[in-house]
Parts: sequence; C-alpha cells; structure tokens
Amino acid sequence: MTISISIILPTYNGEETIEKSINSVINQSFKDWELIVVNDCSSDNTKSIIEKYAKKDKRIKIINNKINQKLPRSLNIGFKAACGKYYTWTSDDNMYKKDALMTMYNYLENNTDVDFVSCDSEWLDEEGNYIGKHSNWGDRSTPLTLSWVCNIGACFMYKSSVVDLVGIYNEALFCAEDYDYWCRIALQCNMKYLKNIMYTYISNKKSLSYTHKEQAERMGDIVREMYANLIITKYAKSYIEACITYGRLKNKYHSFNGIPFIYKIGIVLLYIFPKFLINFLPLRKYRILLRDKLNGINQKL
Repeated sequence: MTISISIILPTYNGEETIEKSINSVINQSFKDWELIVVNDCSSDNTKSIIEKYAKKDKRIKIINNKINQKLPRSLNIGFKAACGKYYTWTSDDNMYKKDALMTMYNYLENNTDVDFVSCDSEWLDEEGNYIGKHSNWGDRSTPLTLSWVCNIGACFMYKSSVVDLVGIYNEALFCAEDYDYWCRIALQCNMKYLKNIMYTYISNKKSLSYTHKEQAERMGDIVREMYANLIITKYAKSYIEACITYGRLKNKYHSFNGIPFIYKIGIVLLYIFPKFLINFLPLRKYRILLRDKLNGINQKL
C-alpha cells in the first residue's frame, strides 16, 4: 500500500529532544504518513523512547543501525525502506508546525510540474528565544541562491521519483550532504519556495551544525566549487545577475576559485564598484535600491 508521505528521522543520542520531534509529526493535521526513525547506535535512552512511540503508533517504524553510520548513510538507509509518494526528513531536535505536511503536500498535489518545495523556518535558541527566520540568511525566491548559500532550510518535501533522477545522498559529504542534494535537484528538477513558516529550528550546542561547524564550512566550499557555475548558468537571467552572484560568492567565500574569466571584469564593474559607490550616493532611496539589488532581497514568492 502506497503512503502519501515518508518522513525519515535519523537520530544519535537524542533522548533530550526526540520526543518533541516525534510529537510534532504525530500532531500533524495531515495523517497519511510513515515515520521511519533510524537510530544510529545511540548510547543513551533514545532506543527505549522511540520503541515506546512505535508501540503506540503503527505508522512509526524503527531501524537500528548495527554500527554508527553517520547522517548521510542513515538517510539513505531510511529512504531505502520508504514507500511514500513524497519524501522528507527531519532532525531529532527540531519540530514541524501543525500544518507543515499538509501545506507542502497540497502544493505538490496542486502543482504537478513542481518536484520539490520548501517552507520557511523560525530559529530559536536553546531557551526558546526567537532568533530570526531562515529567509533572513539567504534570498529564498530562486534556486540561484544555492550557488552561494543553502537557502532550502529544514522544512521541505519532494517527489519520491526525484531519487530516480539524482540518486542518493552523497555519503562522502558529511555535514553538507543536504546542500549537495538540493543543488543536484535544482539542476534537474523544478523547485519552489513558500513563504509559510512551517518549522521550528532549534540552534543548540549539541547540533551537528554547531559541533562540526568547521567541517560543514569545508564541505560547503566543496559543494559550491562543484555546482556554483552550473547553477548560475541555469538560473541567472542575465549577465549582470550572473556577475552579481559571482561577486557575492567571491566576497563571502574567499576560497572560491571557480569564477570563469569572462565574468571577472563584470564583477568589478557590476558588483565591487557599485558596493563602493553606495557609500557616496547622497540620496537614501537610491542607496537602498542599489543595496537591495546587490543583496538579492526579494521575498515576494
């Protein structure tokens, strides 16, 4: 029997937070889902917690890795066991908003030309204080932004058929396996971004993004080197937009060396010089217009 949505939940020593994560799935307004929890050799009380939930709800399944596999391989293990029409995955320390699955499912059902959709997320600290939203850290209006920063966030859904096109998660890119996957999808599929805030991301000192920050940055650089040129070629609507995007890449990631020669002069004229010029424009409205153009601020979609 086909299930509408397969959700993979990889976990390692998540006893402190995983109940909130699982409950956020159980409490979804959309009910036709399966939750596959991949326990990656947790040494704490995680196993007994997830077993308790699996006994109460048959939609929850458990896979216990015999040896620690890390995140990308655990994702591949989970999706190999999935049978949903649509796929997504979540973390053991984050939570869905009540209508998250319904919102993304309905959008994909009503827009059959779209293969992948993502929603915005709110960011909280460990004490529950609001930090901001994911869209504050990267323009979410176009996949072009993927050339310089991962603008997908943690709330997304895609057709299971996407796997036939792009394959599985790259197990060699631990800490950037998701960024790599979104870039591959962007090059072969149709992606859309929704403004809806449908996820709560907790910024805590035990998360992979915190404990492996330097590795994540290194792996992110590898991903950018692999895909930036391809993404800019596909999504930049003009030479000017391509130069501005390359300028942003060079400005933010000094290690990026993949800029084609033809764009280097354009970067100086269309990105570096305008940024310098901003400081000398006398009228505030023109300064703001130029700044917004350079930063790609566009949250209309």
